[in-house]
Amino acid sequence: MNKTIEIRDVDEGGYLRVDLRDILAAVSSVGDDCRWTLTRFEARGDVTSIWPNGMLDLERAAASAEGVQLEWRELIRLSEQIMQTIDCKLVAVSKKSGRVRMTIEVIDSSCCRFGSDDPVLVADVARQFANVRERE
Repeated sequence: MNKTIEIRDVDEGGYLRVDLRDILAAVSSVGDDCRWTLTRFEARGDVTSIWPNGMLDLERAAASAEGVQLEWRELIRLSEQIMQTIDCKLVAVSKKSGRVRMTIEVIDSSCCRFGSDDPVLVADVARQFANVRERE
């Protein structure tokens, strides 16, 4: 990843206002062009309509060596079922080039990180949020 931003939009109580669904909405123009792998995941919500064995099983599967492979539509449906993302890492690989296109992380419900080698995409995502800073 050439450029990574950290998103720390919080509400008046100091809680993170951004969730996975918000980041996915910001990259919706390129989401279907990628293969998505969930490599770390902890969240609250009922995901049985997407993952029949439930949240704990999904969390375990994401922690496995291969992670959980998801198509864009499945990922969107999953994000819609989540009430709160606590910890998450998604890696998106371009279907055309096979290169990592972007990474999305939610870290301990305190911030979101978005990284990509496409500076235009990073700038587009950054514009969607209020409290954004570049990471070194």
